[in-house]
Amino acid sequence: MATIYLHKNRNELDIIACMLRISRKGATRTQLMYRANLSFKLLELYLNTLLALNMVEICEENPRKSYHINQRGREFLEHYHGLKKLMFPKSDSSK
Repeated sequence: MATIYLHKNRNELDIIACMLRISRKGATRTQLMYRANLSFKLLELYLNTLLALNMVEICEENPRKSYHINQRGREFLEHYHGLKKLMFPKSDSSK
């Protein structure tokens, strides 16, 4: 079952959770932008926020920078999914 939102648009927490899920296996800025369906301006805003909150790390092993979720980001996702389950017990919030 799809996630049910109170509003049509995603809020900041939904976008952050989406970006963290995408970065589980590592993702470039372009991959994050397209997979999270963000404009470049919003990508920069949220990516800088994730870096400032120490939820993702930059990996420069490859020729391109990639972003990987770290322990703090994983903890955020656990709490985020827990809250979604409390709010919408019959919906699947793992999407």
